[in-house]
Amino acid sequence: MEKKEIAKQIIEAVGGAENVASVGHCMTRLRFNLKDNSKANDAIARQIEGVKGVSKAGGQYQLIIGSGIVDEYFDAINGIATFSKEDYSGVKNANVFDIVIDVLSGSMMPWLGCLMGSLIIQALLSLFAQIGVLDAASSTYLFFNTMSGACVYTMPIFIGFTCAEKLGTNKYMGALIGAIMIYPAMMTAISEGTVSVFGLSIQNFSYTGTFIPVVLSCILLKYVEKLAKKICPKVIYIFGVTMIELIIVVPLTFLVVGPVGNLITSGLTSLIMWLHGTAGFLAPAVVTMLLPFCVMGGLHVGLLPIINVMIAEVGYDTAIMPSFLAWNVGAAGIALAYALRNKEMNKRSLGFSAALSGVMGISEPTLFGVVLSGRKTLIATLVGMFLSGALIGIVNYKVTVPISQSVFSIPAAAGIDGNMMACAIGFFGSIIINFVVTYFFLGKEDK
Repeated sequence: MEKKEIAKQIIEAVGGAENVASVGHCMTRLRFNLKDNSKANDAIARQIEGVKGVSKAGGQYQLIIGSGIVDEYFDAINGIATFSKEDYSGVKNANVFDIVIDVLSGSMMPWLGCLMGSLIIQALLSLFAQIGVLDAASSTYLFFNTMSGACVYTMPIFIGFTCAEKLGTNKYMGALIGAIMIYPAMMTAISEGTVSVFGLSIQNFSYTGTFIPVVLSCILLKYVEKLAKKICPKVIYIFGVTMIELIIVVPLTFLVVGPVGNLITSGLTSLIMWLHGTAGFLAPAVVTMLLPFCVMGGLHVGLLPIINVMIAEVGYDTAIMPSFLAWNVGAAGIALAYALRNKEMNKRSLGFSAALSGVMGISEPTLFGVVLSGRKTLIATLVGMFLSGALIGIVNYKVTVPISQSVFSIPAAAGIDGNMMACAIGFFGSIIINFVVTYFFLGKEDK
C-alpha cells in the first residue's frame, strides 16, 4: 500500500486532522499531541499496515512504526495536511511534565543523527589508530578528527534552532543565541574577565557542547518575543523585534540563565556519578530492569538529554546508555528463546525477526510482540534484564557516543582502554543471559 493511503488511515485512526494539535517523531514512533485522546481508535490503529503497536504516555498518542521508515510516514502525513510541531493549545490534560519531556526530546531528535555520525567518526579514528591503520599524528587523522568535533562544539546552535522551533518562537533567533554563547571572541573576553554587563560580572562558563543552558535561553526567548512584538513600533518591526530580543535575552543568558543551566547540568552529572559510585553494578541493573516500562510508555526519549549532559560533562555515560545495550540486545535473546520455544510458525517468525531487530538496536518488536505476550515472558524479562544490567555494571562499560545501542556499539566503544572488550562482553553476555532465562521460564511453550 502507498504511504499516502497509509497516512490517510493513520489520520482517521487518531480522530481526524481536526483532532491533531501537533505531530512529530523520534527514531521509531510517530508522536501525536491530540486535542482529545478519546477520539483515537486503538483497534483501527493497530490494524494499519506498518504499525507495530500503540502507546500512550507523556500526554502523547504514539504509533510504533520502526527505525528507517517512521520519517517516511511522517512526511506522508504532513503531505496530506500541515500540522504544527509544537502546539499544545486545546490539548486536554497537557501538564508541565508532558510538555517538558516533549520539548526536550523535540529539541534533540532532529539533529541527533548529525551528532551520532560525527561521534562515530571519532570512535572509528580512535579504533584505526589503536590497530595501526591510521597514524594519530597524521594530517588525515587531524582533518577528520577536527571535522567530527565541530558538531559537538556547535551543539548550542543546533539546539537553539530546534528548541525555538519546538516552542513556536523564532528558530533563527534561537540559533543566533546559541552561536553567541559559543562565539570565540565572547568566550575569550569572558575568560579573561574583560567584559561585563551593566557593571555586573559574567561567570566564566564554557557553553560549547552544552544542552540545558540553551534550552532555558530559548524558553526566555519565547516570552521576550511576545513582549517585543507588543512594544515594537511597526515602522521598525522588521529589525526592531529581533533587536529587542537580543538586548534582553543575551545579557540575561550570560548573567542568569546560563549559570542556572550549568548548575542544573552539574547537579545531574554529580547525582548520576554519585549513584553509580554508591550503588556500583546495581545502578545499571535497576535501570535496565525499568527500561521495558520506560520504552513501553515512550518515556525513554526523555533520558536522552541526561545522557548527552553526562557525555558532554564527563566524556562518557556509565549508567543509563550502557543499560540500553543490555536492554536492546537482551531483547534479541528473549525473542530468540521465544522463537525456539514455540511451534506456531507465526510466533517463530515474530521471534526471529524481533531478535534481528534487537541486535540492530530496536527493541519495540520484542517488547510489544513477545514480552507482553504472556506472564512468563514478562517475568523472564525482568529477571534477565536485572542480571544483564548487573553484568554491564561489573565490566564497567562506558558509552562515549550516544548512538542506539546495538552491534555497532562495539567499534564505537573504542577510545578508552578496555572499553571495546567491556562492550563485547556486555553485548554477548546480555543476549546469552536473557536467552537462557527466557528459555527456562517458558518451558515448552508459553500459553
